[in-house]
Amino acid sequence: LVAYSKAELLFHPIGNDSYFIFQWMFENIFKFCNEASLKYEAFNLLHVWYQQILKCIKSFPQVAFLGHDSPIGTKTLQLIWTNLDSPVEGVREIVLQILKIYLEVGAQLDPVSFTEVSRELLQQVTSMSWQVKGKHYLLASVLHYQDASKVVPLVLFFRKKDCKCIYLQYLFFYLLLLVYQHT
Repeated sequence: LVAYSKAELLFHPIGNDSYFIFQWMFENIFKFCNEASLKYEAFNLLHVWYQQILKCIKSFPQVAFLGHDSPIGTKTLQLIWTNLDSPVEGVREIVLQILKIYLEVGAQLDPVSFTEVSRELLQQVTSMSWQVKGKHYLLASVLHYQDASKVVPLVLFFRKKDCKCIYLQYLFFYLLLLVYQHT
């Protein structure tokens, strides 16, 4: 149902005009993601849900319910933070893909307030422990939405560090690419 629903169905109101099928779907997927079993399947379903939302973001004003301070945005970030280091195979990769789509949706919905959201996310990510497996990929995802004034100091910071770790090398080259793109 999630993968093959047309946009008109996703944004069809349930009961009154302020609750839509896409919200109902998210609530059920969110519950499914919080269950102990079938984590991979649940997060894969959430990823497909976000892909569907991204496809029709410009066509429906109801997508504003996905803002960073909305219940859906808050719950999505909660799922991302709690499952970033999931021991279940494949979940971390899907969580990172969900974050990328979430960031893309936010950037398209409200670019002005999204700048502040991406700045807050950058601060949260940089304060995480370096032992978190997905931190470097998470940081790369968030940095994509930063301006050059935020990226350049991080490049200089990583140049001072010992970049023998493959994740740090990946992040360092990604930062250099971002600086090149912003100039």
